[in-house]
Amino acid sequence: MSRIPDEVLARLKAEVSVQRLVEGCGVELKRQGKDLVGCCPFHDDSTPSLVVTPAKNLWNCLGACKRGGGPIDWVMAAQGVSFRLAVELLQQESPALSVLAQSSPLSQGPGPVVKSVTRKLPVLAEPDVSDAVLAAAVVEHYAQTLAASPEALGYLESRGLGHPEAIATFWLGFANRTLGYRLGSSQSKAGGILRSRLQSLGFIRGSGHEHFTGSVVVPMFTADGGVGEVYGRKVRDDLRPGTPSHLYLPGPHRGVFNLAGLVASGVDELIVAESVIDALTLWCAGFRHVTAAYGVGGWTPDHDALVDRLRIRRVLVAFDADEAGDRGVADLAGSLMARGVECFRVELPRGADINEVSVGAKDARAVLGRLLRKAVWLGSGERSWSTGCGMERNEHPWCFSLQF
Repeated sequence: MSRIPDEVLARLKAEVSVQRLVEGCGVELKRQGKDLVGCCPFHDDSTPSLVVTPAKNLWNCLGACKRGGGPIDWVMAAQGVSFRLAVELLQQESPALSVLAQSSPLSQGPGPVVKSVTRKLPVLAEPDVSDAVLAAAVVEHYAQTLAASPEALGYLESRGLGHPEAIATFWLGFANRTLGYRLGSSQSKAGGILRSRLQSLGFIRGSGHEHFTGSVVVPMFTADGGVGEVYGRKVRDDLRPGTPSHLYLPGPHRGVFNLAGLVASGVDELIVAESVIDALTLWCAGFRHVTAAYGVGGWTPDHDALVDRLRIRRVLVAFDADEAGDRGVADLAGSLMARGVECFRVELPRGADINEVSVGAKDARAVLGRLLRKAVWLGSGERSWSTGCGMERNEHPWCFSLQF
């Protein structure tokens, strides 16, 4: 691959304003002597630790991340891209620099002119679109960034969730701090409106940081097809003490995981996992009649509406095998059985959850299928799984007839 000409790098470092790039990410800078200071977007920064020095066209974080450099370094950090791709993105900002790169002699000798195929990131949405359209645009942006994030894809693989069909079906995404690049300048009217609206929706915090930064994200959809909720799971475990690994949008939970798939299949039986990760685990193993609660106490009116809509007759509750899971199973089963829905508990090894069992198994489908077969009826008296389902075990569609 041809080396980027030194002349191009020198002009990028001198002519592309670091201040403009930083403010373009939604960071509010305030004058402090000869420098500008603001909250660093690369870590939780309650006190401004980002210093921009316009005279030298440099930036430096004095806080937790200790990052710094010039305009190329900023784009690499903010967009999570390589050095070469950062240069290409910046070249799009300046036609003169792009022409210079195409006409300069390359270090590896003569050859065809190599033109950048990278395009400037388009604006996320017009500032007057509906909330539903704006939320969908954010989800789509996160889906695009996942495809270019080895770290996030590696996390999914480590949890057994790197199933390409699952990634596409559920619009899995990754928040890598690049949303600000899709909002235009924070100094413009349109850019200010978009940031304000995304803050109201919960995708951007009052500090200007992205709410789901560093998280794989999973949207949940409502009956009308809109984004009702977004779940985020941090992909790194070396977080500062007190930093949550699991995130949702602020406000009440709306939407149901796998709603479209369940409605399309018209099932009358349902597996309910405690978490989105566990539900994805079951889905990837081939058990497609699954949805997720929002934790042990996270059964919502939208879930009840789904049960009514599909006329669900049987539910297998696959909550964690711990005290909280025990209480959650009892509460959910009591509520559903009072409505005439038969309930069974999927019994896991004590202290385990569905994903842990799956990741530790040589054949996840076989192990999870066996646990589903042995689910224990939660009604009064003695009752086996086969009579609870009204069919013999080898007829059950979840555990035996499903092909994938």
